[in-house]
Amino acid sequence: MKLIKMDRPICMIASLAMLLDRTIEQLLEVAEYKADEARSHHPQELIDIANVFGYSLLFIEPEPEILEHGKVITDPIGRLRRHMLDHKGLVSVKTPWNAYHMCAWGGGLVYDPNGRIYALDYYTVVYFAQLVRLDQLVRANG
Repeated sequence: MKLIKMDRPICMIASLAMLLDRTIEQLLEVAEYKADEARSHHPQELIDIANVFGYSLLFIEPEPEILEHGKVITDPIGRLRRHMLDHKGLVSVKTPWNAYHMCAWGGGLVYDPNGRIYALDYYTVVYFAQLVRLDQLVRANG
C-alpha cells in the first residue's frame, strides 16, 4: 500500500484512496465533492464510493454482544484481530486526546493520512471496515 498524505482534513477519503490505490481526487469526484464545499463524509458514504471501484466494506465492531444459548459471549480483542489479521481495511481510531480519526490498515500497519506509518498500539480502535471485492461477496452468497 502506498502512503498518501492528505492536504486537508478528509481522513476518510484519503484512507480509502490508499486502500483502493486511487488518488484523493478520484474519490472526491465520485463523492461529488466540490472544492469550495466544507463538509465531512459519513463512513457509510465510503461503501458507495468503494462500490464504484468494485469493492465494498464490511464494518466490524470491536465489542459486539453476541448471544449464544441465551448467554452473552464476548471476545472483543480476539474477534477484531482475526478480522484484521489477513485483511486490508479502514480503521477508525480514538486518539489519546479523544479525537476520532480514520486510517488505512494493511500488513499489520496503520497508514495514517497525516503522513506516517506505524503500529496500532497507540490508539483505541472504534471499528474496522474490512475491504472486500464485490465479486467475492457475490460468490460467497450464491
